[in-house]
Amino acid sequence: MNGGRIGTGFATVLTFLAATYVAVSVLLDRGNTVGSFFFYAMVGGGIVGALAPRLSFSFFLVELALLDGVKRMMVFAGNVEQIDLFWVLGIAPVTLAGIFTGVVIRMLLGQIPPEQGDIQRLMAVAALNVLFVGISLIKGNGIGGTLREVANGSFYSVLLFLVPVLFRTTGDAVGVLRLTIFIFVPVALYGVYQLAYGFQAYEIDYLKQGLSIEMKQLEADRVRAFSTLNSPTALGSVTGLLSGLCLVMAWYRSRSGRSILTPFVAILCGLIFFAGMVSSTSRSDFAAIPVIALSAWAFPSAGRTRFVYAVAIGSFLTLIFSSTWLLSRLDEFNRMIAGNYAQGSFIALMSAVGSYSDRLVGFSTVLINPAAWSILGIDSGTGESGYRVHDPLSELLLHYGAVGIIMVILFAIVALRLMHRQLLRIQDPWGKRLSATMLGMVFSLVLVSMVSGTRFTVFPINTFVWMLAGIHLVIVQHESRIRRALAEVDSSEDECPQMAVETPKPQPTIGTGRFGPVVRA
Repeated sequence: MNGGRIGTGFATVLTFLAATYVAVSVLLDRGNTVGSFFFYAMVGGGIVGALAPRLSFSFFLVELALLDGVKRMMVFAGNVEQIDLFWVLGIAPVTLAGIFTGVVIRMLLGQIPPEQGDIQRLMAVAALNVLFVGISLIKGNGIGGTLREVANGSFYSVLLFLVPVLFRTTGDAVGVLRLTIFIFVPVALYGVYQLAYGFQAYEIDYLKQGLSIEMKQLEADRVRAFSTLNSPTALGSVTGLLSGLCLVMAWYRSRSGRSILTPFVAILCGLIFFAGMVSSTSRSDFAAIPVIALSAWAFPSAGRTRFVYAVAIGSFLTLIFSSTWLLSRLDEFNRMIAGNYAQGSFIALMSAVGSYSDRLVGFSTVLINPAAWSILGIDSGTGESGYRVHDPLSELLLHYGAVGIIMVILFAIVALRLMHRQLLRIQDPWGKRLSATMLGMVFSLVLVSMVSGTRFTVFPINTFVWMLAGIHLVIVQHESRIRRALAEVDSSEDECPQMAVETPKPQPTIGTGRFGPVVRA
């Protein structure tokens, strides 16, 4: 007992000394003191992540929602430099790196018994990041550029490994989704506030620093809200996803008796997220809600799934091959819309289709232009090739050529086939519907990216993609674990048959629990 008290006292003293050192260092720093504080917050996030991975994951979700908002507060401490941005924006990836380190160490020590799927996902994530680093170095991005690209690109794929390890049951996954919804509700509300009342003085001062691409709004005649996220695109995508999730799960609760939230709260949150999406004026994200609803209905059935993909692929190919004709009619469409609404009104801005011309130009001048096709790409893409593109397929073709497009398509086919086969094997109806909704949210991001520019390198959208796929795997593995337990029970009874005079025991079955399948006798 004395040893425990000594250990506790030593930890308390060590914590006090560390806090004192941080406070003195921040106060004596001649640069931006808020930026210096974020440096120590970044280091602390990594340490706490390694010591308490599951608890730190909750902090990580808060960081997704607030980091880009709190970085603007650095203007209270004077001029903001580029290095200060590295500290605040590094908090989330360093926290996640700490969580990853803590989980791997616990696996090596036997504190977290690894399952076969865990090791396979770990190897796949490691291979993906190594490949991404190699490609970035070959392109000549250097160490700094490579770290920046990895942080915005492949690094968050570790969530595909971490989420199913940290959260083993469907109930755990539901808890993550519920917490995410509650964390992002204030984000949506603040977006609505920005649209109604404009930016705060400190936010304008931050934009004047010239460190954000949104500085262009200083010269615009309207406010495109981006709340505590880094851009209207991020706000529109995240709120669109969460609005679709809330509204779909509220509907299915009324039929199954279970949901992430009660119907009233789910609908209320869904409407709040919808308002946040409207405030971003990101029109493409309106498609997320019907796509998520359609996916939740279609993906539990193999036939309906094939139909949805056939319609989506056919529609996209039609859009590509008709892009030249649509470009020639775009001004006419805009004039028709402008004639129905007052010039400069919010509805007119939301209804205009002129901004889609960049995507159509990419389709017309790149994807259906034989001169733009090559084996390995044309130099470094948009900067040196002379083509103007704003969609992921055109950028992929210019950067990596036909080889790159073929590899991505093959990878997508294999990954989608695997995930849908896993989904169809889920027996619990509510778990299957929830898993279908997760895949539907990822599917909606893919569709929106194809017509509105890639979203997969925008923080925190990139984290949502991998987290949603990880939650799908949580549901799949939870039910797989239950099926294995049932199989073991059946095999043990076969090896030790009961006497004929005894009353046979009821066979265990998979029943419906509050948040997922459970074993019942």
